Amino acid sequence: MIFKEKGRLIMKKSGVLSVLLILAMLAICFVPAAGAPKAADAAASVAADWHFSEDGVLSGSLENGDLVLKDQSGNGNNLVLSGSNAEKYLQFSSDTMYDGTSGSLTLNNEKQKILGRGAEFITADDAPINKETFRNGYTIELIYKLPDDFAGEDAWMGLLARKGKCETMTETRKCTMSLAVSNCKELQFLTANADDSHEMDSAWSVSMDKGGVWYHIAIVSDGHTISTFVNGCEAFRDYESDEMQGMFASPDAGQFVVGGYDNGISDHHARGALQQVRISAAPLDKSQWLIPDPENYIDEYGENLPFTNLSKTSYNVIFLPDIQNATEFRPQVLYTAAQWLSDNRDTVRPAAIVSLGDTVNTYSDPEQWDNALTFYNKLETVGCPLLQQPGNHDYGDNYYLDAFGPQSAFGARQTQNGVVYSPSGFSSYMFFDAGSYHYMVLSISMAHVDDEEERAWMDEALTTYADCPTIVTSHSFQDCDAAKPDEVVLNDHGKSIWEIVRRHNQVFMMISGHNHGAGEEVLKNDSGNEVFSILADYQFSYNGGNAFFKFGEFDEAANCIRLSTFSPYAATLSDSERTFFDVNYMTGAGNYTVYQLDFETRFAGLKASADREDYQAALKAAGASSQNALFENVKTVSAADAHTVDTSSGNVVWIVVLCVAAVVVILLVVCLAVKRKKKKTAQKAENNQ
Repeated sequence: MIFKEKGRLIMKKSGVLSVLLILAMLAICFVPAAGAPKAADAAASVAADWHFSEDGVLSGSLENGDLVLKDQSGNGNNLVLSGSNAEKYLQFSSDTMYDGTSGSLTLNNEKQKILGRGAEFITADDAPINKETFRNGYTIELIYKLPDDFAGEDAWMGLLARKGKCETMTETRKCTMSLAVSNCKELQFLTANADDSHEMDSAWSVSMDKGGVWYHIAIVSDGHTISTFVNGCEAFRDYESDEMQGMFASPDAGQFVVGGYDNGISDHHARGALQQVRISAAPLDKSQWLIPDPENYIDEYGENLPFTNLSKTSYNVIFLPDIQNATEFRPQVLYTAAQWLSDNRDTVRPAAIVSLGDTVNTYSDPEQWDNALTFYNKLETVGCPLLQQPGNHDYGDNYYLDAFGPQSAFGARQTQNGVVYSPSGFSSYMFFDAGSYHYMVLSISMAHVDDEEERAWMDEALTTYADCPTIVTSHSFQDCDAAKPDEVVLNDHGKSIWEIVRRHNQVFMMISGHNHGAGEEVLKNDSGNEVFSILADYQFSYNGGNAFFKFGEFDEAANCIRLSTFSPYAATLSDSERTFFDVNYMTGAGNYTVYQLDFETRFAGLKASADREDYQAALKAAGASSQNALFENVKTVSAADAHTVDTSSGNVVWIVVLCVAAVVVILLVVCLAVKRKKKKTAQKAENNQ
């Protein structure tokens, strides 16, 4: 009897505990994610909200230089115009990214960072936000338009800063917090923590690729991770540290500066346009941003079609643009891409794989070299000739040669496979049979472009194998327009190499990376034939490039080379695993181009492949594809677009500059001599008196 009573008691207690456990579990399900406030709390967390439109004006005007923008959050954190001649540099516009405001403010500040030539906004001296330390986290959002003529002079212009001095920010010009645009159009965010007790390494965003385009920018800190987003694309270089609680507020300053730096000296003013800036005292979830779906504002990005060769007889040369950021931050992306290539070799039909340099991000980091070797070891399983080359990030001590040079284990295998190295060990060439021809690929090391011994080696190789259709590559041949990254021209390295290439008619393509962009120009060599000069570099894109490789589909039946931008990594992802930026094919200018090339005419008399007869029979049996390109409205270039390149113009300019400088120096010397002579004459006359 006692036993039964105890049993009932235990059952009762167990039942109560079960109910409590279920209630607790239900409660957990309805608790918002850590750090992310509820919708109502998100609105309450807004510390300041500034609309850069005429309806956002509290008082004053641009013309009178006394404009004040109202803080729309109601917290009294108004923005005050600072700088002279504001009406010259700032103009209201109806242009917007989204309908959150009635317009925007165009920033036409000086490109050159001359002190005082521009205007900015600073929070009023009595604004409460000046004392805010954001210990519960923060979200900074800007609706910003990159200028359509962005150039090198715009590098490091300030979008947002915070006045004051601290111990943990080494560049006092950048105040105690700064958000700036780099020369590569990335955002660099740097701040002191609330206690000024930890020195932060910068958080970097992906690149804002094109000028004249609106971007939603978000900086989110939850006290551990500082994340940067551009149009919803999270960077691969966030900053993580438990020490980064909050943001420092200088006791004698703390004002926020919008559109420049002002830490006693006003400079590095922003250009472009601002629609809105909002600062929240909490780490907001993406759904709580000013624009919850900023990726939908991207005009064109990509397609998720499966990998496709348009011809049954085509073959691919695969180029690997700068992989250094993926090597350091996302090596698994590269490993997955290499495995996909190996698994899908029958579909891809790879004839060769060619590196475009910058294998690692930091040459002195052994882990990055290990990651790179793991990737290349996997690439060897694809079963086609492979050419590796260095970029500027790879030079230093003997790290590159130890990993990929001719004396390394990798280099020994390459030598067995027919790769020939230059005397320095940094340049190399190889051959491969594909389709009807016996091709050559030659790489000249970026650091040895002007080395006479290396140039002689290159010239001799091209002379010796003048009967092979040839691709010449180096890490840097082309520069691209900063605002229009699909518009490319030869840089000084490219012009230097072109002096050799132009004399060798078998060279039909030059390709490089280094500068973040993708495009081409068509050059005319000394024989009057076309040479396709191509740039491909995605290093500052999502996931450090997301394994976007260039696939050159050589289609002899259609007399063209289709150069696409395809991610073998993204091709492995299911729909549920994909983000907006995990596309198979990147589309848009510079990312898919058809190069018209009459193979028989351009390669007339050049060396045939061992299987030429069988391949020609297969060509006749298969016929040409009825589809010229995988996508509509793609760019097509041909010999008709070829132009000559004047490589002497730069030298002429320097000669003129040096001559002018010499004349100025001579005149100064003469003037000083005359002045001294007059002084001596005067002294002599004075002594005679």
